[in-house]
Parts: sequence; C-alpha cells; structure tokens
Amino acid sequence: MSDTSSAGPTAADAAAYRNNYGSIIGLDAACVVITTGFMALRLYVRYFLVKKIGVDDWLLLVAAIMFNAACILDAVSWRLLQKDGIVAGWYMSILTGTIDVIPYLLAEAFARLAYAAFYLRVIPPELNLRWHRWIIIVTVSLYFLFQFTFAFIYLFACGSPANLGSTRADVKCISDNILNDLFDVGYYADAMLDWLMALIPATVIWKSQMNRRTKLSIGVILLLGCVAGVMAVVVIVLSGSHGWNFVDTDDMNPAIFIDCIATIETQVAILCLCLAALKPLVNKWLDTTVKSTTHLSLQTIPVDERELEKDGAVAVEVRALSVGSR
Repeated sequence: MSDTSSAGPTAADAAAYRNNYGSIIGLDAACVVITTGFMALRLYVRYFLVKKIGVDDWLLLVAAIMFNAACILDAVSWRLLQKDGIVAGWYMSILTGTIDVIPYLLAEAFARLAYAAFYLRVIPPELNLRWHRWIIIVTVSLYFLFQFTFAFIYLFACGSPANLGSTRADVKCISDNILNDLFDVGYYADAMLDWLMALIPATVIWKSQMNRRTKLSIGVILLLGCVAGVMAVVVIVLSGSHGWNFVDTDDMNPAIFIDCIATIETQVAILCLCLAALKPLVNKWLDTTVKSTTHLSLQTIPVDERELEKDGAVAVEVRALSVGSR
C-alpha cells in the first residue's frame, strides 16, 4: 500500500475546510432558538408577573421575529452553497442572502426603538432628565429613519425586487460600493447607540444606593451592550471593502466569518434587552422579595417607584442593546 500522506490535502479538501458552512448554519439555528426562548420568557414575565405588556415589548417582539426570519434565510443561503456548490448554487444563494438583509435591518431598527420606548416609559417626563430623553429620542429616531430608508433602497436596488441577486446584463443595480458604504454607516450608528445606551443608564446606577452584588449583575448586562457595539466596529474592519481580499473565489471563509460576527452582534443586542426584564422571574424562582434585593433608592435622582415595582430594577432593564447589518 502506497503512502499518500506526504502529498497533503487535495484542492477539494482545502476548499471544504475553508468553506466551513456548518459554523454559520449552526449559529443561525442557535440564534433562532435562543431568541425565541428568551423572548418567550420576557413575555411571560411581562404578562403573568408584571401584568402589563408595554410598547417596548411589542417592538422587541417585532425585532425578534425579523431577526429569526433573517437567520433562517441566511442559513438557507449558506446551505444552498454547501449542497450545490459555489457554481451551481451561487444564484439562489445570493438571491436568498440578499432578501435576508431586509428583515435583518428591520430587526436592528425595531430593537433600538424598543429600548427607546422602555427608557421613555420608565423615566417619568417630570424628572429633570430632559437631555437624557432628547438624546434618546433624536438619535434613535434618526437611526430608525436611516435603517428603514436603507431597507427600502436595498429592496429596490435593482429596480424590481424580483431582480435582486440577478446577474443578467440588462439588469441595472445600485453600485455595490454605495451599498457597502451605507452598511458601514449603519454599523457605526450601531456602535454609537450601543455605547450611548450603556452610558446613560450607568449614570443612574452610579448615583444609586444598590448593594455591590446588584451593581455587579447590572454591570454585566451593560457590558454586553458595549460588546455588541464593539462587534459592530469589528464587522466594518473585517468587511470586504476594508479588510478581506477575496483572491480565491472558492474561499468563502472571510464572508462566513464576517456573517458570524454580524449575527452575534445582533443576537447580543436582542438578548441584552430580554435579560433586562427577567429580574422578577429570578426573584420568583429564588422565592425572594423584590424590594429587598432590587429596589433602587437613588440619592440624587428620583425614580418613579411604581414603575420600579412593575419592572424590577430600572437599571437592570434600562440597558437594551443593539440592534445592527451584515
């Protein structure tokens, strides 16, 4: 028997190794399960324990549905390449992947709207926090307008939506460079909002009289929001126009890696807002009193205690996100 180990892997083996489609397909599936599970827990807490479903809950539900739809379409897109190969499966994969961008952009936009709605609900308008409120209102409104407009432009980038992903010579589309620049603007906005929405509630936490353990748990949630913002910047750095060079057309690993980071960024953003509402459920499981462990007694900033009783700790719920694209 001849020894062929010294010859090394074949070109087909190398391509199969580079194009690790299973990683992104598995990640998409995991994100659907995680998002659905934690969204169900949040709705359970809000409906059965808090006895109130707010506007922020409905907005987050829309974001979760859009994100799940984007993950499913993304998984289908990569599965087509895995099953049919790059040449045979390219058109349908590109078409499916192009369509999935629409719900992805909407997911990010609605997730940030959910945070803004929560913040405006919990912090009463009569408090002397006008600049907090206006910063959130203006920045989130501009962000939502941009993402919604971008989704519309992307949908009709090639004229009719039926032409998305088409390679026909007679189909004229908006330049990929322009679309990539719009993606980058969206990711920069993601990072800015993620950090902004972490720093604003941090000022409330700093002035509160919570015990160290409670502050630590809240800090972890705020840190998750900051991580989402960092990931948004990483996506820009690793994008094709800024970092990766697709020399080998068979090597899809850079695209897979970027897709994974973008998906995790949005998942962390939605998960962060879901976790923020689960404090009453944790208290129920531990059979503890909410007032003794999570009630905020602020030294310099008055907080609507009725809202705190409904929502658990304001600083725990006060972080929400981020939304961002791919």
